[in-house]
Amino acid sequence: MTDSDDRPADLTGLARERIPPPHLEDRTVAALRQDGLLGAQVRRPGRPMGGWAAAAVAAGVALFAAGFATGQADGARRTVEVVEALQQADAARTAALIQRSGSDYVEALASLGESAGSADSAAGREVARSVVRSALTELSRLDPDDADLRRALAALGAPGPAASDSTARNARVVLWF
Repeated sequence: MTDSDDRPADLTGLARERIPPPHLEDRTVAALRQDGLLGAQVRRPGRPMGGWAAAAVAAGVALFAAGFATGQADGARRTVEVVEALQQADAARTAALIQRSGSDYVEALASLGESAGSADSAAGREVARSVVRSALTELSRLDPDDADLRRALAALGAPGPAASDSTARNARVVLWF
Protein backbone atom coordinates (compact mmCIF):
# COMPACT_ATOMS: atom_id res chain seq x y z
CA MET A 1 0.00 0.00 0.00
CA THR A 2 1.36 3.45 -0.91
CA ASP A 3 0.77 6.92 0.47
CA SER A 4 -1.59 7.76 -2.32
CA ASP A 5 -3.89 4.87 -1.32
CA ASP A 6 -4.36 6.32 2.20
CA ARG A 7 -5.38 9.79 1.07
CA PRO A 8 -8.54 10.89 -0.40
CA ALA A 9 -8.44 11.30 -4.17
CA ASP A 10 -8.83 15.07 -4.08
CA LEU A 11 -5.60 15.56 -2.03
CA THR A 12 -3.31 13.61 -4.35
CA GLY A 13 -3.29 16.40 -6.90
CA LEU A 14 -1.98 18.98 -4.46
CA ALA A 15 1.74 19.79 -4.18
CA ARG A 16 3.43 18.31 -1.14
CA GLU A 17 5.25 21.57 -0.24
CA ARG A 18 4.37 25.18 -0.76
CA ILE A 19 6.85 28.01 -0.65
CA PRO A 20 5.52 30.70 1.67
CA PRO A 21 5.44 34.27 0.42
CA PRO A 22 8.62 36.28 1.22
CA HIS A 23 6.89 38.74 3.57
CA LEU A 24 5.32 35.97 5.70
CA GLU A 25 8.52 35.33 7.69
CA ASP A 26 8.98 39.02 8.47
CA ARG A 27 5.33 39.34 9.60
CA THR A 28 5.62 36.26 11.81
CA VAL A 29 8.86 37.48 13.45
CA ALA A 30 7.38 40.94 14.02
CA ALA A 31 4.26 39.42 15.62
CA LEU A 32 6.36 37.19 17.92
CA ARG A 33 8.43 40.19 18.99
CA GLN A 34 5.36 42.22 19.66
CA ASP A 35 4.06 39.48 21.91
CA GLY A 36 7.42 39.34 23.73
CA LEU A 37 8.22 35.83 22.57
CA LEU A 38 11.37 36.86 20.68
CA GLY A 39 14.24 38.97 22.01
CA ALA A 40 16.39 41.55 20.25
CA GLN A 41 16.81 41.47 16.52
CA VAL A 42 19.61 39.21 15.31
CA ARG A 43 21.64 40.06 12.22
CA ARG A 44 20.84 37.72 9.38
CA PRO A 45 23.34 36.71 6.69
CA GLY A 46 23.23 38.80 3.56
CA ARG A 47 22.67 42.11 5.28
CA PRO A 48 25.34 44.82 5.07
CA MET A 49 27.98 44.98 7.84
CA GLY A 50 27.66 47.53 10.55
CA GLY A 51 30.34 50.00 11.62
CA TRP A 52 31.65 47.68 14.33
CA ALA A 53 32.44 44.99 11.77
CA ALA A 54 34.45 47.42 9.63
CA ALA A 55 36.34 48.54 12.74
CA ALA A 56 37.07 44.91 13.62
CA VAL A 57 38.45 44.27 10.13
CA ALA A 58 40.62 47.41 10.35
CA ALA A 59 41.91 46.34 13.78
CA GLY A 60 42.75 42.89 12.40
CA VAL A 61 44.69 44.40 9.51
CA ALA A 62 46.55 46.73 11.87
CA LEU A 63 47.39 43.83 14.19
CA PHE A 64 48.66 41.76 11.26
CA ALA A 65 50.81 44.66 9.99
CA ALA A 66 52.26 45.25 13.47
CA GLY A 67 53.11 41.56 13.83
CA PHE A 68 54.70 41.51 10.39
CA ALA A 69 56.83 44.59 11.13
CA THR A 70 57.91 43.17 14.49
CA GLY A 71 58.89 39.89 12.86
CA GLN A 72 60.88 41.67 10.17
CA ALA A 73 62.76 43.77 12.72
CA ASP A 74 63.51 40.72 14.86
CA GLY A 75 64.66 38.77 11.81
CA ALA A 76 66.96 41.59 10.72
CA ARG A 77 68.46 41.84 14.20
CA ARG A 78 69.08 38.10 14.35
CA THR A 79 70.62 38.15 10.88
CA VAL A 80 73.09 40.83 11.98
CA GLU A 81 73.96 38.76 15.07
CA VAL A 82 74.56 35.66 12.96
CA VAL A 83 76.73 37.53 10.45
CA GLU A 84 78.79 39.07 13.28
CA ALA A 85 79.25 35.65 14.88
CA LEU A 86 80.35 34.17 11.55
CA GLN A 87 82.83 37.00 11.02
CA GLN A 88 84.26 36.50 14.50
CA ALA A 89 84.52 32.76 13.89
CA ASP A 90 86.22 33.42 10.53
CA ALA A 91 88.68 35.80 12.18
CA ALA A 92 89.46 33.22 14.87
CA ARG A 93 89.90 30.50 12.22
CA THR A 94 92.16 32.77 10.18
CA ALA A 95 94.29 33.58 13.24
CA ALA A 96 94.59 29.87 14.03
CA LEU A 97 95.57 29.13 10.42
CA ILE A 98 98.25 31.84 10.50
CA GLN A 99 99.57 30.44 13.78
CA ARG A 100 99.70 26.91 12.39
CA SER A 101 101.33 28.07 9.13
CA GLY A 102 103.90 30.11 11.05
CA SER A 103 104.77 27.14 13.25
CA ASP A 104 105.14 24.92 10.17
CA TYR A 105 107.37 27.57 8.58
CA VAL A 106 109.63 27.73 11.65
CA GLU A 107 109.88 23.92 11.74
CA ALA A 108 110.80 23.87 8.04
CA LEU A 109 113.50 26.51 8.64
CA ALA A 110 114.88 24.44 11.52
CA SER A 111 115.16 21.39 9.31
CA LEU A 112 116.78 23.55 6.61
CA GLY A 113 119.37 24.66 9.17
CA GLU A 114 120.19 21.03 9.95
CA SER A 115 121.02 20.40 6.28
CA ALA A 116 123.03 23.62 5.88
CA GLY A 117 125.80 21.95 3.92
CA SER A 118 123.62 20.55 1.13
CA ALA A 119 123.20 22.12 -2.31
CA ASP A 120 119.46 22.54 -1.77
CA SER A 121 119.96 24.73 1.33
CA ALA A 122 120.76 27.84 -0.77
CA ALA A 123 117.51 27.41 -2.73
CA GLY A 124 115.66 26.78 0.54
CA ARG A 125 117.02 29.99 2.07
CA GLU A 126 115.94 31.98 -0.99
CA VAL A 127 112.42 30.51 -0.75
CA ALA A 128 112.36 31.31 2.98
CA ARG A 129 113.34 34.97 2.29
CA SER A 130 110.68 35.19 -0.42
CA VAL A 131 108.01 33.91 1.98
CA VAL A 132 109.09 36.39 4.67
CA ARG A 133 109.04 39.24 2.11
CA SER A 134 105.54 38.25 0.99
CA ALA A 135 104.29 38.00 4.57
CA LEU A 136 105.76 41.40 5.47
CA THR A 137 104.24 42.94 2.33
CA GLU A 138 100.80 41.63 3.27
CA LEU A 139 101.23 42.88 6.84
CA SER A 140 102.24 46.31 5.57
CA ARG A 141 99.06 46.42 3.48
CA LEU A 142 97.05 45.72 6.63
CA ASP A 143 98.93 48.38 8.63
CA PRO A 144 100.81 50.78 6.31
CA ASP A 145 101.73 53.11 9.20
CA ASP A 146 103.78 50.46 11.06
CA ALA A 147 107.38 51.72 10.97
CA ASP A 148 108.84 48.35 12.07
CA LEU A 149 107.25 46.64 9.07
CA ARG A 150 108.65 49.28 6.70
CA ARG A 151 112.15 48.86 8.17
CA ALA A 152 111.94 45.05 7.87
CA LEU A 153 110.82 45.35 4.24
CA ALA A 154 113.63 47.78 3.49
CA ALA A 155 116.16 45.41 5.10
CA LEU A 156 114.95 42.61 2.83
CA GLY A 157 115.01 44.91 -0.19
CA ALA A 158 111.24 44.77 -0.72
CA PRO A 159 109.29 47.97 -1.38
CA GLY A 160 106.41 48.64 0.98
CA PRO A 161 103.53 51.09 0.78
CA ALA A 162 104.25 54.63 1.90
CA ALA A 163 102.68 55.56 5.22
CA SER A 164 100.92 58.62 3.83
CA ASP A 165 99.83 57.06 0.53
CA SER A 166 96.07 56.65 0.89
CA THR A 167 95.65 54.91 -2.46
CA ALA A 168 98.13 52.19 -1.45
CA ARG A 169 96.31 51.84 1.88
CA ASN A 170 92.94 51.31 0.21
CA ALA A 171 94.18 49.44 -2.87
CA ARG A 172 92.62 46.08 -3.40
CA VAL A 173 92.94 43.67 -6.26
CA VAL A 174 89.61 42.36 -7.52
CA LEU A 175 89.34 39.58 -10.08
CA TRP A 176 86.07 39.57 -11.99
CA PHE A 177 84.83 36.39 -13.65
